[in-house]
Amino acid sequence: MTMLKTLIKDRNGETRHSRKPWTKFINADNQHLAVPEAIDFLDKLLRYDHQERPTAKEAMAHPYFYPVRNAESSRTRA
Repeated sequence: MTMLKTLIKDRNGETRHSRKPWTKFINADNQHLAVPEAIDFLDKLLRYDHQERPTAKEAMAHPYFYPVRNAESSRTRA
């Protein structure tokens, strides 16, 4: 089976592969995990160009981690 690749030109004239939307990878087994924050977080982390990816600090500040931070701050206040 051959893999169909669609090439596009970016703003700098460089050739890149087109991206599939992450929602195409959602199925019955992982649908409960595919909240919008998770999709956005993965989209930002899985960038081909390393300069487009967030730093570790920026990644940890992503809204995906708000529930964890809120739980931590609640525990420290108690």
